[in-house]
Amino acid sequence: MAPQRHRQLPHRSKSSAGVILAWRRAALAIEDYRRVSGYENPHEALGFVPRDQGLKRAYVLAERSILRVTAERERRHGIER
Repeated sequence: MAPQRHRQLPHRSKSSAGVILAWRRAALAIEDYRRVSGYENPHEALGFVPRDQGLKRAYVLAERSILRVTAERERRHGIER
């Protein structure tokens, strides 16, 4: 009987923790916006900026969260704008 090989889980470094946290926060912000706005497009996360101020605030929070994920990924991979 051949010895079993155990797969190691991917290593999470401190640098990847920032991306994971930003991604989770963005996902929650998107879900919050979709819940309050009723937006259900399966191909776009947010759609157009709403005119209603309450919905607009939720939209902007979600949009900023998405931008943080992008910035964190770029920072982690050494990409500068």
